Amino acid sequence: MNILNNRRKRTASIGPPTPGSVSPPDTWVDVDISATDYARRRRELMDMMADLRSMGADTLIDLPAVVVIGGQSAGKSSLVEAVSGINVPRDSGTCTR
Repeated sequence: MNILNNRRKRTASIGPPTPGSVSPPDTWVDVDISATDYARRRRELMDMMADLRSMGADTLIDLPAVVVIGGQSAGKSSLVEAVSGINVPRDSGTCTR
């Protein structure tokens, strides 16, 4: 099984259980997140970064080492602070970059 595979729990919805009935068993469905367009684009970007580093571009310009992607107020700055121990600006209207 690919490490990027995810298992999503799916419960059959056949209405509320009747008295004395047994609820349907839970089933698991494999979801291959590595086959999505998002994953394909991320692989392309990772390959591009590897190519730039192999050509020595990181000696001329600063290439990002860590990129955190997520929606607004998803906790990206909190994650960076927790992992790195570096406090990031948190003023109203501030965009962390």
